[in-house]
Amino acid sequence: MSRLKFPYLPRPVINQKTGKRAEVFTPFVPVMVSINHRNPTPPIDALVDSGSDRNLFPLQLGVLLGINFKKIRPKIIYGIGNIKVKAFTSKINIWLDNTKYSSEADFSLEQQVLLLGRHGFFNLFRKVTFDERARFLYIETL
Repeated sequence: MSRLKFPYLPRPVINQKTGKRAEVFTPFVPVMVSINHRNPTPPIDALVDSGSDRNLFPLQLGVLLGINFKKIRPKIIYGIGNIKVKAFTSKINIWLDNTKYSSEADFSLEQQVLLLGRHGFFNLFRKVTFDERARFLYIETL
């Protein structure tokens, strides 16, 4: 068992009330993604999202990985505000700290950021802890 530590990354935002620029610190982790026995992608910052039921990735990433979406039946998933999104589910590998984990993700044209959710990411580990004050994410491996 090991404990991995990741600092939150700053993300620029515009304050809706004042119109001024600000930074929000967000729990992103660098992951690599692959399918089957192919080489993984270079590291990509992915948002660790405890509110997401499943992993949700951009469709373009799946195309780059070589996933044949013509052979996958689409499904409708629901997001915040009950927004409907068409997605395609595929088996993938997620690499974290040079360790490969078998998982799956939903891929959608409407998605722009890699979201790591409870099923497909959190369940791969013993514990995932958000330290909001110190702005660190801790992941304990099995």
